[in-house]
Amino acid sequence: MINVPENGFLVDSTYGAGWECERGYRVVGNSCALIEVPLNAYLTDFSHGPGWQCGRGFLALNGSCVALELPENAHVNFSGNGWDCDKPYRKRQGECSLALEK
Repeated sequence: MINVPENGFLVDSTYGAGWECERGYRVVGNSCALIEVPLNAYLTDFSHGPGWQCGRGFLALNGSCVALELPENAHVNFSGNGWDCDKPYRKRQGECSLALEK
């Protein structure tokens, strides 16, 4: 007999415990623990990490998501967790300054 914990469900698998946790919960020992998702984050299906990821423009810090600080003339980059300078500005010492032509 397979003991399925609260917030878990049976799975047809040839390995493992024979059960998995519902979305929003993760396996902790023989139970399913609630994943606490901070403000400005969303659940992920990654088996590693906290079970959540910060949204675009936010960085994970001490179990929460803090707004990315953008210098003047910058925008959130493609990955969403950093910044790039607007054209024609260039990144120099944490700021965006006009590129000097040679």
